[in-house]
Amino acid sequence: MPGACRLTYAATRAGKVLAEFTVTREGEVGGESDHDFYLVGPRDYAQHDLAWLEGLRASMAAEAAEAGVPFDASTLELADISTDVEILHVAGPTSLPFLQAVCPAVAEIGFLKMKPIEVCGAPARVFCISFSGELGYELHVPAEHAAALYEAIWSHPAAKEHGLQPFGGHAVNSLRIEKGFKVKADLDFAHWTEAGIEPFVKLKRKATHQFLGRDAAPPEGGAARRAAMFEVEAPTEYAWSVPGDSPVRDAAGSLVGFTTTSALGAVTGRTIALGYVKMNEAGQPLAAPTDAGLYVECYGHQMPLRVLPEQPVGLGHATSGIQVQVAQPASAAAAP
Repeated sequence: MPGACRLTYAATRAGKVLAEFTVTREGEVGGESDHDFYLVGPRDYAQHDLAWLEGLRASMAAEAAEAGVPFDASTLELADISTDVEILHVAGPTSLPFLQAVCPAVAEIGFLKMKPIEVCGAPARVFCISFSGELGYELHVPAEHAAALYEAIWSHPAAKEHGLQPFGGHAVNSLRIEKGFKVKADLDFAHWTEAGIEPFVKLKRKATHQFLGRDAAPPEGGAARRAAMFEVEAPTEYAWSVPGDSPVRDAAGSLVGFTTTSALGAVTGRTIALGYVKMNEAGQPLAAPTDAGLYVECYGHQMPLRVLPEQPVGLGHATSGIQVQVAQPASAAAAP
């Protein structure tokens, strides 16, 4: 339906996870813009993703021609509007009452929904969505309106009442990591059966549930690895920064997995890392939550590590009203 959002992973024909998008249908069903869709993905991958989509369009045209099916590739238009749009992200337990004070129409937007409305005089696609895993909203506005809207939000009388304050990438990372939210770096080159994206996969045998790479065979003998979450006993100076591709080893020193991204969890206060564990020939993981002696090797240290049986912070936390305070180093500069 128009305005409904879908969190989507795109796979190659071999089943490898290549891209991730939030896909929203903008056009009214049966209307003039019936087939208009708005895709949001990692900005750094804009050219990569556009090239892949254009390649798919060419493949569709070639396959249609080979099958003798009419297909006009020019009717499928693709446009990269990354530089035309800026996104303001308002998140936290009081984000809804604050934005209601700024723009009452925001209250009409349900979770994973988008509505085009005017906010402080600026046209915006307003999404009820937040990669922090907290209750939150994204305001997608034309770039020329972004600065004025930012100032209008900050100068609104409700800003002080609701404790509005700036936050950056470290804060988002510290919140999303302990809920198991993956970024592109956590998915690169994984087969979709390995990547832990089952909540986003429909396997019913319907034409509408087909996707590229759906029936591609996983690595020979079954999945070679499986997505995992780890808790790391990191020295204080490295609590925020266990690098990706750091090897995870067992007590005997054998390689049993690796990390992808990590952060110091805002709620747990512990260093949490995402990554993968290897599987043996019987399809069993080489590292499990009950295993002792596991460690991650990085920065010249062997940091004790354990496999988590589930994400340490559930999504129910997003609307629980808990106020999250992220500890800042004493030397941290004030945010602009």
